[in-house]
Amino acid sequence: QEDRNQTRSIPTKMVVYMVAVDGSSHSDLAFRTVVNQIITKNQRDVDTLFVITVVEDVKSYMKFAFGNSIESEGPFLAMQAQEKKEADELLKRCQVVCEENKIRSTLIVGTGNHCGEVICEAVEKEKVDVLVMARRGKGAVKRILVGSNSKYCMEHAPCNVLIIKEEAPHPVHASSRDSLELEETKKND
Repeated sequence: QEDRNQTRSIPTKMVVYMVAVDGSSHSDLAFRTVVNQIITKNQRDVDTLFVITVVEDVKSYMKFAFGNSIESEGPFLAMQAQEKKEADELLKRCQVVCEENKIRSTLIVGTGNHCGEVICEAVEKEKVDVLVMARRGKGAVKRILVGSNSKYCMEHAPCNVLIIKEEAPHPVHASSRDSLELEETKKND
């Protein structure tokens, strides 16, 4: 018979997270929140984190706005290349945090006309359990034209969606050694 005082090993279920980042302080908070969650659960060797950012398809936006009257695509391709470079730099910063905290991560740069659709497609492809997003992102103008990406993902993602609205008043950390320090997000707002 098994001794009641003996601790049993409970198998842990891997959780596949995806966090959407765009360089805003709001998405930075969403990223730091999911990193802290993985650290606090102490499942760095089990859980997986996908970090996604979406580069807008500038060329198709311009064709939509100006029709076929665009004489040269060069400036638009240059704009998109600059956006891709900024996206790569953003993901590299996220990768450093993941590596420092020994979190298994994969970085994704998506391209498309609607960020929410691109994110939902990636969620489905990677079989994500929890999508983490900020309530707000960079673009108020894009939100007016396209709608809220977080709202779109809440309605269309085939997984649970966690929307980070603001920093919790008392963040919980595994230990001071393992914790990811939370910075003030309001200084950038």
